[in-house]
Amino acid sequence: MRPEESMRSALQRVSLMIAALVVSVTAAAQGAWPERPVQLIVPFPAGGGVDVIARPFAELWSDILHQPVVVVPRDGAAGTIGAAAVAAAKPDGYTFAFTPNGPITVQPHVIPSLPYKHDDLVPVCQLFAVQYVLAVRADSPYKTLGDLVAAAKAQPGKLTYGFGGIATAPHLAISQLAIVTNIDMLGVPFRGDPQAIVALRAGEIDSAMLNIGGAKAQGFRPLATFAEARQGEIPDTPTVKELGYPVVSAAFGGLFAPKGLPADIAKKVDSACAKIVADERFQKAVRQASQEPVYRNGADFARILAADYAIKGDVVKRAGVKAP
Repeated sequence: MRPEESMRSALQRVSLMIAALVVSVTAAAQGAWPERPVQLIVPFPAGGGVDVIARPFAELWSDILHQPVVVVPRDGAAGTIGAAAVAAAKPDGYTFAFTPNGPITVQPHVIPSLPYKHDDLVPVCQLFAVQYVLAVRADSPYKTLGDLVAAAKAQPGKLTYGFGGIATAPHLAISQLAIVTNIDMLGVPFRGDPQAIVALRAGEIDSAMLNIGGAKAQGFRPLATFAEARQGEIPDTPTVKELGYPVVSAAFGGLFAPKGLPADIAKKVDSACAKIVADERFQKAVRQASQEPVYRNGADFARILAADYAIKGDVVKRAGVKAP
C-alpha cells in the first residue's frame, strides 16, 4: 500500500470513529432526560380549576421522572401569557404547558396579535375534559331546552344567560347554539362559574352555562348538555345534539410542548401521561374539580384540536366575539 493510500485509509477510520462517538454521545444525552427539574406552566390563576389538577399531576409525574416537576402559574389574558411563554421556550423537554384548549384553539381567533400561532404549541397528550350544561333554576318555567328556545324566539333580546368569561368554551358553546337555533338572548359574562351560580340562584339571569358538577351540586335544572353523549352524572339530561341541534362543545386539556420537542422525549412523556390518568389519585383530583379524566396520545389529541380550531374560528367570526 502506498503511503498516501495508507494515510487516506487511516483518516477514513478516524472519521468513522468520530461519527460513531458523536452518535453515541448524542444518544446518551437524549437518554439521560431529564437531568434537572421540569417546569410545568399553568396559564391560569393559582388555586383555580386548572391549577388544582396540575399539582397532583406534577407530583405523580415527578415520581415517574425522579426529578422535581415545578408548577409555575403564569396567568393573564385568557391564558395567552403562559401559552406564549411555553411557545417561546427551548423545545428541550424542560418546559411544558398544562392547559385547556382555549389558548390554543380559541384565543388565536379572538386576539390576532398574539406572539404565537396555534400550532406553535404541540400537544403531547390529553389529560382531562370539561363538559358543560345549560341550566336554569329548579323553579324556572322552562322545563326543556325547547321551552327556552321558544321563549327566546318570542322575546328576542329579553332572556339572559350567564357564563364564565368572554371567549371561553361555555361562551362559544352557547353562541353556537344561538346561531343554529336563530335565537337572540343576552349574554352576561362573569369572572367564572361561582359568580354565574350566584346570579342564577338570585334570579338575576334566566339561565347559565355551567360545568355539570357545579350545576348538579346547586340543584339547578339541567336542560341539555353539550357533550357528544349523555353524561353519567345526569343520565336523564339529553344532549343538545340529540335534541336536533348540531352542537357538540367541551373544554379539553392536557400537556403541550414548544414546537420541535424531540420524538423520544415526547414518547416518554406520553407514556407517563397514560400512567397518570389511570392513577386513582389523579382521577379523584380531576373529578373533585368537576372535570373528567381522559387520556389520548398526542396524535389523537392533535386531530381533535385541529377540528376544534376550525369550529371555534367559525363561531368567533359568526358570533362577533371580541377580546374583552
